[in-house]
Amino acid sequence: MTTPIRFLMIAATLFALCGAAAHNHNPEKRADRHEMAAERRTNEMAKSLALTDVQKRAVHDLNRQRAEAFHAVRHDTSLTAEQRQARFDEADDTYRSKLKTVLTPQQYDQWQANYNSAVLPRGKSARHDKRYRRSAEACCKGQCVAKDSTKK
Repeated sequence: MTTPIRFLMIAATLFALCGAAAHNHNPEKRADRHEMAAERRTNEMAKSLALTDVQKRAVHDLNRQRAEAFHAVRHDTSLTAEQRQARFDEADDTYRSKLKTVLTPQQYDQWQANYNSAVLPRGKSARHDKRYRRSAEACCKGQCVAKDSTKK
């Protein structure tokens, strides 16, 4: 083989290997993304609901748990679209019930009004269908090995 062709083959092989390494599942980066998402969501809720420090810590934990639960559902390739939606709804219901115990009734009503005005005009299931269609790639920015099974 000539040198340019050999060089191109080596470059292509290295590029493919680097790309494969970038798609490996990295739990540390995933945990960082979940932590950042939980922090952002908690800060938004703290500002709009005037949370106490104790409430902020509890809400932050709930937001992190919710992010991790949604991640697990997104990457479970054994689920059908209907099963995936049911798991999302179950995780959301669990989040809401725990959130209700942390917030005061007035804060919860305000949170629910904020949530409904942002999400429900399109419909909850429509939101989930649009949001999670390509969620495996968007969730981990290509870090997870698992492919999104909603593209069947």
